[in-house]
Amino acid sequence: MLKRLVLLLAVAFVAVAAMAPQAAAEGSGGAHEDEYGAIVLTVQVPGSSGGGGRGQGSAGGGGSAPSGCYTGGGAELPCTQWGLVWRPDLECYARVKPYQPPLTDPVWEGNTTGTIIECRIGTEGGWSNTWDLWAAAAQLAAPPDPAELARRAVERMQLEAIRMGTFPEQAERAPRDLGYVGWNSWMWVSNPSPSTWGPITKSVSEAGYTVTATGQVDKVVWDMGDGTTITCGQGKPWRSIWVHNEPSPDCGHMYAKDGEYTITATSHWVVNWSGIGQSGTITTQLSDTATLRIAEVQVVNVVTPES
Repeated sequence: MLKRLVLLLAVAFVAVAAMAPQAAAEGSGGAHEDEYGAIVLTVQVPGSSGGGGRGQGSAGGGGSAPSGCYTGGGAELPCTQWGLVWRPDLECYARVKPYQPPLTDPVWEGNTTGTIIECRIGTEGGWSNTWDLWAAAAQLAAPPDPAELARRAVERMQLEAIRMGTFPEQAERAPRDLGYVGWNSWMWVSNPSPSTWGPITKSVSEAGYTVTATGQVDKVVWDMGDGTTITCGQGKPWRSIWVHNEPSPDCGHMYAKDGEYTITATSHWVVNWSGIGQSGTITTQLSDTATLRIAEVQVVNVVTPES
């Protein structure tokens, strides 16, 4: 079995009062005055989902994708607001304070190295609370790479190639089973499961951030071994009550020559992920092979003399 296994970020633009008229004409948002007397204008880019923003793809058909950022109590919130990133470790939207206070300020807690972090919480109407705190590091650590967490989520899915259903039966399962030249062969996905067909959803969390991914097979491409490829969905299983060379309604083939044919079924997975203010799509293909034996039947008319 072969296993082979997009950063659209709607960002919030922050502008000072001099830029406000132009920004207001380009999108929607809100404004507030910060403690330095500057007017901070938030512009939501047209077509974005606001806050942290989400790009192409979704985490599972219908509804909005999870942001991937949560409070300690589990409440979901945007990963970015007004250009600040949510910090699960600090329980606030944080940045290095633009104007560092003197070392005599009590906020330094007697330290002479490190940096002062500005923490804020609030809603789109404005900040409800803000405070400063000392941090040993000179810069805030960046959040984990959401694309990497998405890849790890796909690994957790343990995706598998489909179990092939065929008529005639595969030689590996029924060595004496034969198909015939000019007769209809059928192909389908046998016993589809979350790991072979989907949908399947997995999440990966790191440093308080979460990325959620949902995978589903988009199509199955059958290489019939005679130069023909056929694209199908799940297909319809053949039943033994059909004995009149019925064609498959959605996934079938007819061989023109006898022989042993190695067929390959390749399932094309599409995995949509979102988290930490980003979203994207991962595609992967998984294949399996089998053998079909096709025979040629010759009919001989025998005339029996009359007695």
